[in-house]
Amino acid sequence: MPYINIKITREGATAEQKAELIKGATELLARVLNKNPKTTVVTIEEVDTDSWGIGGDPAEIARENEKLRVAEIEKLKVDKDALERKLAEVKDILLTFPDDEPPVFTLDNNALKLKKGNKSKRKHKK
Repeated sequence: MPYINIKITREGATAEQKAELIKGATELLARVLNKNPKTTVVTIEEVDTDSWGIGGDPAEIARENEKLRVAEIEKLKVDKDALERKLAEVKDILLTFPDDEPPVFTLDNNALKLKKGNKSKRKHKK
């Protein structure tokens, strides 16, 4: 006789949701392990969140930390997209120059500027 114990936090799971868990767990054992559904026992225990820990923290703190982590990841994605757009703009500028004439940048009034035109080539003495 299979016995399944499901533990969830006490946060308002409805009777309908619990019934679905019981039915689904029973069907899973019948399908995967060929267990008789009529002899399968399923219990659901509800635990207060202050008695539930995740990763060494109480559930509420762990969930808040996860929200902060997800927000930071989203911010990094936005920053990455902005940097990729800027890089594409720079690449477009650089692609306008012939391959044999690299762009020349100058520093004027503490601002980096792109100088158009030919770059003078130095001849090295031997």
